Amino acid sequence: MKTKFVAPTMLAVAAAVCWMAAPAAAQKSKGTIRFATSESLKLMDPYYFTHFEAAPIYRTVYENLVGWDSRGKRFVPQLAKSWSSPEPGVYDFELRDDVVFSNGDKFDADDVVYFLNWSVDPKVRIHNKPRYMFAKSAEKLGPYKVRIRVVRSTPKDLMDIAANTWEEDSKVHKTLGDNGESYGRNPIGTGPYRIATLESNKAIVIVPNEKFKESGLGREAARVKRLEAVFIPDQQVQIAQMITAGIDIMRDPTAD
Repeated sequence: MKTKFVAPTMLAVAAAVCWMAAPAAAQKSKGTIRFATSESLKLMDPYYFTHFEAAPIYRTVYENLVGWDSRGKRFVPQLAKSWSSPEPGVYDFELRDDVVFSNGDKFDADDVVYFLNWSVDPKVRIHNKPRYMFAKSAEKLGPYKVRIRVVRSTPKDLMDIAANTWEEDSKVHKTLGDNGESYGRNPIGTGPYRIATLESNKAIVIVPNEKFKESGLGREAARVKRLEAVFIPDQQVQIAQMITAGIDIMRDPTAD
């Protein structure tokens, strides 16, 4: 009778993973979702660290002026409650006046103007710089009103704004000077979740932002009590963790 051969190294890995995952699964509390990341997420800042595995986290921690409803195929209010275009290439945004960052600082027009003008400043070096260069400038029209001018008006202007106007706390960011990258080690956003702990070579714990105020489609409150991004660089270990309930979600598993 033929028997299937399993490499000893794989047996050792599987045994080790089962041993590690069993207590992890047993300790998992209700309302927690654990997902694996193949890369170490060293920063949580969309301006300085644009890895695709970090993108889903950014969407829960940070917000843009405008959101995109992929189901309804339409733009929806996010930090801006309404907008208009008085002339081609010019967009005026009325901002929400009831939004605060996770640290309690008030969100207003100063944050929008600061970050847009900062992101297009030629002296500022950030990841994917060309992504932000659709914009020419931003100006404050009132405490909760801003005007954005684009370099050249195109049909995708609002999509650029929906994807690339990440709002961080300008009051904190200004104090960092040239060390702006350090913002991502202690991230502060306005989204429904906040980063509770960030250990780049271990895990990132994401919990509901107590300061968040739900405002309808585009700004829905947190539905999960706790999210954990667990750093597992080896896909075979990720699969073993899935089988033993150590994690709930993994990306791109092999067909078999």
